Amino acid sequence: MPLHEYYDLQKTSRLFGSEKEFFRYLKTLVENRHTVTEFANNPGDLLPYHSHRYAETLIVLNGNMRVIVEEEIIDLTVGDMLTIHPWAIHLLAFPAGKARYYRCSPSS
Repeated sequence: MPLHEYYDLQKTSRLFGSEKEFFRYLKTLVENRHTVTEFANNPGDLLPYHSHRYAETLIVLNGNMRVIVEEEIIDLTVGDMLTIHPWAIHLLAFPAGKARYYRCSPSS
């Protein structure tokens, strides 16, 4: 995948050989003082533009979601893992169907 200034997009299937490895990754995040929170959103939901001083990772579990990072539209599906770089302005939208995803970020 091409390198982007404001984000990195990966497929979990390429990063992790199995579901066990994926959950080991999540466990490592928690052990290293990250928060992993599961969210479920309905069609039409929108999380307005915002930014963080830290990197934020979104991992799609079910459904689809749209993220706009700076001015680039990124449509995510099951298995996509998007890491948004610090201070990048972004929004999350759920245009069609329900979506479930993990949000991973450093604990405060």
